[in-house]
Amino acid sequence: MTLFQTTHDGAGVERFVTNPVIDEPLPAPGLDDDGQPEIIEEDWSDTVGEFVLRPYQHEAVKNIEAQLYGCPADGDSPAVEPHKSALLVMATGLGKTVIVAQAVKRRRPGKVLMIAHRAELIYQAKATLENLCGEPVTVEMADRYARMDHNIIVATVQTLIAGMGGDGRMIAFNPNDFSLFVTDEGHHATAASYRRVYNYFHTNPNLKHLGVTATPDRADEEALGKIFESVAMTYEIADAIRDGWLVPIRAVPVHVAGLDYSSIRTTAGDLNGADLARVMEAEAPLHEMVQAIVEVVCQAPVGATNIALAQEDESLFAAEMATFSQVYRPRKTLIFAASVAHAERLCEIINRWLPGRACWVCGKTPKDERAQLFADYKAGRYAFIINVGVCTEGWDEPTVEVVVMARPTKSRALFTQMLGRGTRALAGVVDGPDKETPEARRAAIAASEKPLLTCVDFIGNCGRHTLITPADILGGNYDDDVVERATKLTQEQDREAMDVDAALAEAQKQIDAEKAKEAARRAKVRVGGKYVVGGPIDAFRLFGVTPYRERGWERGKEVTAKMRECLERQKLWQEGMNYSTARQLLQGMGDRREKGLCTFRQAAALAKRGLPTNVSFEKAHEWMDKIAGNGWQVPADIKQEAANLTHGN
Repeated sequence: MTLFQTTHDGAGVERFVTNPVIDEPLPAPGLDDDGQPEIIEEDWSDTVGEFVLRPYQHEAVKNIEAQLYGCPADGDSPAVEPHKSALLVMATGLGKTVIVAQAVKRRRPGKVLMIAHRAELIYQAKATLENLCGEPVTVEMADRYARMDHNIIVATVQTLIAGMGGDGRMIAFNPNDFSLFVTDEGHHATAASYRRVYNYFHTNPNLKHLGVTATPDRADEEALGKIFESVAMTYEIADAIRDGWLVPIRAVPVHVAGLDYSSIRTTAGDLNGADLARVMEAEAPLHEMVQAIVEVVCQAPVGATNIALAQEDESLFAAEMATFSQVYRPRKTLIFAASVAHAERLCEIINRWLPGRACWVCGKTPKDERAQLFADYKAGRYAFIINVGVCTEGWDEPTVEVVVMARPTKSRALFTQMLGRGTRALAGVVDGPDKETPEARRAAIAASEKPLLTCVDFIGNCGRHTLITPADILGGNYDDDVVERATKLTQEQDREAMDVDAALAEAQKQIDAEKAKEAARRAKVRVGGKYVVGGPIDAFRLFGVTPYRERGWERGKEVTAKMRECLERQKLWQEGMNYSTARQLLQGMGDRREKGLCTFRQAAALAKRGLPTNVSFEKAHEWMDKIAGNGWQVPADIKQEAANLTHGN
């Protein structure tokens, strides 16, 4: 069958397809008197359809408008210079599509195109946008062709570039008809296929581009800043756990004899797939891994069932395990495997221990079969679902209680995606009029049937590789030394659960104590000085603050001349400073100014003389005038006043 379609420039294109499907006719969107799509009112509402926006979602929409359209993020702020593109960084499970829907409703003088790379994401986006925007959404994917009279279109990037040298399906779309372009899972934005789509649609000079992602750090370290001009908002897993929107995480490290990653090659920034499969499929480690999984998932030592004796008799073994599974309830578990063979074998061994409780899926599992397996898992028929690369994106199941990392990785993005499959709170737990504070939400999570997420992480000989751990994901802005120390603290607890936040806090405490000891040693030699600070100030060391890690979306961005000038004026500029660190210092300057605290320069001068640095600008100025008048020696009355402030008198 031949489908004839006219391109936006009037040319006719014949596309030879089998049984083409045009999206079902749906009611047309509202039009104004000129036959143009209705402009949504500018009045704010915290509801999208029947969904009430959470505070951070409201803030995100405001920030998107500020970055893309120059609107003030709040009523007191001046309008800002609009950007052509912006990135929203938000952890899995926080409703990114809800935010997109609200942005679409409020700012859409033309058509909207949203692209993704997987069918599951497309169907989720279509359903959510239709429900929340209150108008039909049409699909361009595979043998399904979008209705051009609809205002919201979702499409796979693979479909848009299919045929005709990579331009086949795109040429039916007129870029000038679109006002907003949305990239779901925006960390893929630097890929060549995505760039081809962007280059086509960005021939429209007025097009705005919004990217949304939970994982801005790519394994290949290619900066998303090359695609997106600004970041609308960052709200990561650690932030959401702290605020009570996601469940806390407990890490359970399991040391497995025979797991040796040292010989595995690195490909595209991660462990080579074939090499990793070879290591993970080894028979001896498999049995040790399954025993640990069963113990953690059932929260009981398998040894209590006399398994060692029972294994001598298969029937006795089965009987013992049947009794075990009745006494100890297996928690809902999602396992990430390294290969299809690895998944199959894990499933076989788990089902020997807990008959009929495990299933597995991969990319080649037929769609209908996969859907049925997921439905059975949701209903509780299966306690374990083992997957190979199909549950990292576009699969949401809040009832997951345990995530098993049987697929080690060097990719922060991949580990974050895998971990994020289990961080959602159960439905209805954190929303409601009685859940308006972080404390109330955290208490509600703690009292729910899913008070936390358990992450099982298998430890082997890493060799030259640095593998990602839960501490890396929750480490946020902690220094690398702190994250490394926290990782060691958790991994020392073989098969013992440890709160990752607690491990990070303890690591920070230990390192701070070590730094304080070293500072005290150096302070034995008193060095005089003047109020004027000669060299650059290390504000991070001064205040014991950890510099931001260079974020994936900012990697490679240069510090602007204005930023450098401002930092140099306050003697904060240091050669080699990256964009993330410079932005953090400028933000810190603004925060201190808003709180009425002394400047970084004043703080450095006070710290040099053993005086507190959290005093007001006026107090710092007063003290330094007196010190200068006393021959740069600290008068006794200032010492006493500082001591009173330090001890809260």
